[in-house]
Parts: sequence; C-alpha cells; structure tokens
Amino acid sequence: MPYKKPLICVPMRAFSRNGGVLATLDLVDHLETSEHFRTRVINYFGEYQTRPKSDVEVREPYVRGLGRLPLGLGRHLVSRQRNRMLEHGMRDADLIIMPDDWGVTFTAAFDIARRRNIPICCVVHIDLDNKFSAPGRRQPWTKEQTLACYRKADLIICVSGGIRERLARDLPDRADHIIAIQNGVDLARIDRLAAEPLPEGTALPDLPCFTALGRLVWQKGFDLLIEAHARLLAQGAERHAIAIIGEGPDRAALQAKATALGVADTVHFLGYVENPFPILARSAGLVTSSRFEGFPLSTTEGCALGIPVISTTCNYGPAEILDHGRYGALVPVEDPQALAAAMQDHLAHPETLRRKAAASFRDRQRLSAEYCHARYEAALAGIPLRNGRMRVEENAKLFPVVVPLPEPHVEGQP
Repeated sequence: MPYKKPLICVPMRAFSRNGGVLATLDLVDHLETSEHFRTRVINYFGEYQTRPKSDVEVREPYVRGLGRLPLGLGRHLVSRQRNRMLEHGMRDADLIIMPDDWGVTFTAAFDIARRRNIPICCVVHIDLDNKFSAPGRRQPWTKEQTLACYRKADLIICVSGGIRERLARDLPDRADHIIAIQNGVDLARIDRLAAEPLPEGTALPDLPCFTALGRLVWQKGFDLLIEAHARLLAQGAERHAIAIIGEGPDRAALQAKATALGVADTVHFLGYVENPFPILARSAGLVTSSRFEGFPLSTTEGCALGIPVISTTCNYGPAEILDHGRYGALVPVEDPQALAAAMQDHLAHPETLRRKAAASFRDRQRLSAEYCHARYEAALAGIPLRNGRMRVEENAKLFPVVVPLPEPHVEGQP
C-alpha cells in the first residue's frame, strides 16, 4: 500500500498581516511542500490580507464578514458557522496545529479534536500575562481558560525560550510537553527584496533615519520612540529622522504626539508597505520599542539583514534574538531616556553597532526559516498521530535530521 502523508489541519481566525500569522503561513507552506505532511488551513472568518504561497488547501466560510456584525447576531452566526467548519475541516485530520488561543474557537477545536481522538499541538506566540493585561482588551476570555486548554495539548511550542519558561511555571505538570522553537525568516527572500529600489512614492529624508515596523498599537511602544526622538533633538543631538512602517488604530494619536512634541517634520508615518526591506537596508538602524513581544519578526529581519538594531528588553524575544547584547543594543522597557541614549550612542559612534550587526549577519543561519522548520518537523514527528498511524520511532527514516546550528563567529577568527 502506498504511503499516505499525514494530514495536518490548522484552524486560523483570519489571514492578517502580523508576525504570528505570517510565521504560521510560512510553516504551513513548508509542511505542504515537504515529503512528510499534507496541510489544510481553516480560515473561519474568511478574511484575507495575505495568503499561503503554496497550493495548500484552504477551507473558508460560505458567508464572510460575520465577525463584523453586531455583537449578539454576529456571535450567534459566527458560532454556528465556525463549529460547522471545524467539524468538517478536522474530521479526517491526523494532527491539529493551533496557532490561535482565541476564546471559544480555541475550546471548540479542542472539543472536536478530543471527540475524534486527534492530537493537538499548540503554538504560543506571546506571553499570556502580557496578552491578557494589555489596555483596551475587551474579549471575555481569561488566562485560566487558556491554560485549561493547554493542559490538554499533546505538545506546546513556544516561539521563544522566555515564553517557554514562563508557561512551564504556569503548567509545571506539563513542563516536559513544552518546548521552544524560535520563528525563522527566509534569508534568500529578504536579501532579494532588500536589493529592490525604494517603494514607489517613498522618499526617505536626507538625514540619518531610524526605522521601526509594526502595527500601530500600544504594545509596540511607538509613543516611547517618538518621545525618545524628541528628547534627543531637544538635547542638541545630531539631526535625524524616524520612519514608522505600519498601520493601526493608534496612528492619529501617535501623529498628534509627534506634533505636540514638535517633531512632526522628522517623524514619518509610511503606512503599510508591501516590501519594507529596501527601507530597512538604507536606514541608520532598526528600533524595536515594544512593551512586550513574543518573538518580534521585524527584529529578526533586521538582524538577518545585518543592520544595526536597538531594542527594549521586553518580555519576550528581543534579548534572545540579539543574544543578550552580542548582536545589538538592549535598553529597559518603558524608558524613553535610555532609548534616546542608545540612539545617541549610535549616531555619535556608529561603528559599535555596525560591528555587532556584522556579527549578526555572519551568524544569521540561527534565524533562518530552514532551521526553524527542520526543528518543527522533528518535533511534530514525535507526536503519536491519530489512531497511532505514525510514530517517530517507527518512521524515523521519513524525517530529516535537525539542521545543526553553526557555532557563533569569534572575534579575530577568519
């Protein structure tokens, strides 16, 4: 009988443009084109800002946009449609990967999987304490409810070691089922995109320009970056600019802050940019000013490009990406003066961060999608699949050896 590749089903809320979704779709594309798995994605709101690049099967609702209906009616219709999609989409799956921990959908997927004896792998993209304490969060869902679902998972993959350690403290009886696999980036792709001309209509100022990327929300701390920039100029530092790439609900408030601080002419809001890499490659450096993260994609991309990076030591991710200062500058969270000092140091003595950026570029295989995906395949191969049809010890020959991580470059060696 010919070998039939196991089917992995991935329920997702929507295909939005954020780091967690992009990392999930990259993983799905890899698994779909691998020799070992088939994949199916359930996009249960049917909303698209991006799509998988491969020919992966995508299940979507018959009626889109229900999540934007008035709360009572919308919730009822979404619940019925979502449950039907999950039941049909998961019924022949051998393994479920859950990249979302979004409320009742999370519970519904777990209930269906348990009824059908389908193992579940959860992927945790952000620390739960930070997630559930963020200002403006209205979802009636708690950390305790999320942890109750995680306790039932066969494997939990966290995108950083910090998240893994924190979650293991919350679930000590499941600690041996929790591992860390950092997200990776397609190095060849970002090299190719960085070599392209600046996006049409984008003009960078003729000044040293720091860039920052992300959704314009409180979590990303762009207000702290604008304040640090204003302090620097007020202290007589070299004239420079800030380019913020991204959209979000806080845009008007951030623009108002820049105006109030007198720096509206040197803070440039570029909006969503399809290819930000030419801007990054031409900038003085990347600044990550976040209050909390999981494993920030933009910081990873900046390090992979070999540009100077300044980041807060927020929980979690940046300190791991920068190897605790080996590959960039780290400053305390919620401290615009410390952020300003790091930016001033770079303007005055750029060779320090450029040296660290060059070291990051030499060692960038640690950030590669190839390394990340090989670790995922090895981890998923260890899960007994539905009805015991595959176990890693019975099918070890089907799975590649994990890509070895190169030894870090040592200063002074060729």
